[in-house]
Amino acid sequence: MKIWISILGFVLLVPSSATAYSYCSEPSVPYRSSKPQKPVKPELPYCARPYSLSKCTDWEVRAYNNNVENYNRELAEYANKKEEYIKKLKQYLEDAEEYAVCELKSLDQNSGFPY
Repeated sequence: MKIWISILGFVLLVPSSATAYSYCSEPSVPYRSSKPQKPVKPELPYCARPYSLSKCTDWEVRAYNNNVENYNRELAEYANKKEEYIKKLKQYLEDAEEYAVCELKSLDQNSGFPY
């Protein structure tokens, strides 16, 4: 019974204004490790470079074509991951703005500023 009276007394003594004791949650920056890395473009085989006298074998051509196909696939994945990262950065900016407004309100709640 004493506990309930203590809790009731505490609740009555604490001001009901939420702004008086508001807590501003700092936004967290997207992890740097989630930033996508652009894939490396495959190099042209030596036999296909300008001023080269040798010719490419079928194996070299197939290997290069496979590398280009893999690069194109990785490039598409990179584009998707880049869009996701951009969304995270935009969300961070929105959260940072909300945080700044919250901090201003908590600083100026008794000063009469119209925030």
